[in-house]
Amino acid sequence: RHTRLQGDWSSDVCSSDLYPCERLYEIPNGVDVPEEPWARASTAAHRRRLGLPDRPSVCYTGRLHPAKGLDVLLHACAAAAKQGCDWQVILVGDGPERASLEALAHAQGRGRSVHFIGAVDDVAPYLRAADLFVLPSRFEGLSLSLLEAAALGAPCVASDIAANRQDRKSTRLNSSHLVISYAVFCLKKKKSLRH
Repeated sequence: RHTRLQGDWSSDVCSSDLYPCERLYEIPNGVDVPEEPWARASTAAHRRRLGLPDRPSVCYTGRLHPAKGLDVLLHACAAAAKQGCDWQVILVGDGPERASLEALAHAQGRGRSVHFIGAVDDVAPYLRAADLFVLPSRFEGLSLSLLEAAALGAPCVASDIAANRQDRKSTRLNSSHLVISYAVFCLKKKKSLRH
């Protein structure tokens, strides 16, 4: 018997006859559910504790990598800002795309609205400080970041890719940065992002 972790690559392995599918077993990712859930009423207090401006916030946690679609997130938030929804972006994590994302934020005139936190041991305080968790990945396995945000009870918006469809109950899916912009706008207007 052989096991595999969750990911899109398994269908490629089976369809190419590289390995017999009946010998592969799936082990989905999992995370602990925090005792204290996310609460909209406490986001401002959590922002103050972290030294972040008290403004509506979207948060991403994970690696800063082209596959994660963070350029899409920055373009979406810039488009939303032009419509009067000037939200700050909290990027928690590090990676090879950090410099290009910093340059993009400055080119958009949003250098003060995008916060590059870097790698941290515990992302929960940043998720609690945000009004919305966003995962705009172009491709992804079953994301631990998405699971952590959903387990906390934070509102989540994720790209419409196969791995993210497994968490449809707690996540609103999208297929373009315009949809992310609209989701941010809807949240500001206090409409529900959940099914």
